[in-house]
Amino acid sequence: MKLALMSDFHLGYNEDSFEQARNALISAKKQADVILIAGDLFDERIPTPETIHKAISIFKEVHEDFNPPIEIENLDNSFLEVKKPILVIYGNHERRSKNLVDIIRLLEKANMFINVHMRKLMLKKEDEKICVQGVGGVPQIYAKRVFERINLTPVKGCFNILMFHQDLKELMPFSDNILSIADLPGGFDLYIDGHIHWKREIIEGGKRIILPGSTVVTQMKKNEMEPKGYWLFDTKTKKTEFNTIKTRPFYLIEIKVNEASSDEILKRMKEELRKVGSSEEKKPQVKLKISGTLKPGLRSSDISLESVAAEFPNILLSVSKEFRSEDLKQKIEMLRKLRNEKRSVKEAGMEVLKQRLEENQFKLGNEEELFDLVVEGKSEEIIKKLLS
Repeated sequence: MKLALMSDFHLGYNEDSFEQARNALISAKKQADVILIAGDLFDERIPTPETIHKAISIFKEVHEDFNPPIEIENLDNSFLEVKKPILVIYGNHERRSKNLVDIIRLLEKANMFINVHMRKLMLKKEDEKICVQGVGGVPQIYAKRVFERINLTPVKGCFNILMFHQDLKELMPFSDNILSIADLPGGFDLYIDGHIHWKREIIEGGKRIILPGSTVVTQMKKNEMEPKGYWLFDTKTKKTEFNTIKTRPFYLIEIKVNEASSDEILKRMKEELRKVGSSEEKKPQVKLKISGTLKPGLRSSDISLESVAAEFPNILLSVSKEFRSEDLKQKIEMLRKLRNEKRSVKEAGMEVLKQRLEENQFKLGNEEELFDLVVEGKSEEIIKKLLS
């Protein structure tokens, strides 16, 4: 059997989410016998009626002419109404408490797909049998305990697949108390993990894990510059192939500056944006991350982006400014000066306050009184004094 493996549509995040999910599904139904979606089909726990309407339209289109010769049997003997081999689980974005109906269960009732959360489904094609089991997304701190408690086991005589939606410690080494590959139950031929938004294939501890990645950019991280799409997996040859889909171009550009003026920063921004390739179909999405230090007296809010926006109207631009008010050398010099002159913390603080007031053109003459109000956290009195 040929399996299409995908995840993280985040329908409703923006208009791209619908178009790019549709691109993946329509392409997959032409090549695969089964479509597996590992969670976060939707971006919100309770999607708007407009989002649900668009989602149903997409799945109905996928259902047309998608009739592979697959028999589906529920090994847990619960009733299965959906006949199309589209298997899904919910992700962390769709998870609701136990007694509430989530959007995945709702659309299963509407015959859009099969919810495989906590189920064992047998798929048969000629002499081949595949067993798919699924676990929807749970809070990261409970994931290890959940997998220990449910004790999933593969079914003999089948190609066994486990679909889940979690972070993995091997990919998030600085995160504590999250699931690791060693915590996953053994014996499955293939593991499919959603939640992580960039595509990967990992083989570790005898476990083959495929991360389909997202079909839409939501996190604006460097990894999301990679092509989006879905994996095609052949259960006989055990080979994988990544199929790319048409998406909006995304670029993450990082600019570092040192004691820069507003003109210097704007010039650097424009130089980088001119390198971005144009697209006739869709405006490219660009995130600019600017970090470093500014010239003394210059504030982040003083840097106007109007000229940049006017020069690049065909770019969807997002700017992140992370400036330090003093560089490391200045801080070290201040500490040395404080130590050598043996001044009190209050005296050093007073000097910083006077400097900041002068930069903002405030001349009070009673800075010490203002400093005491700052220390005591009396913000209303501070505002009144500044306004007066």
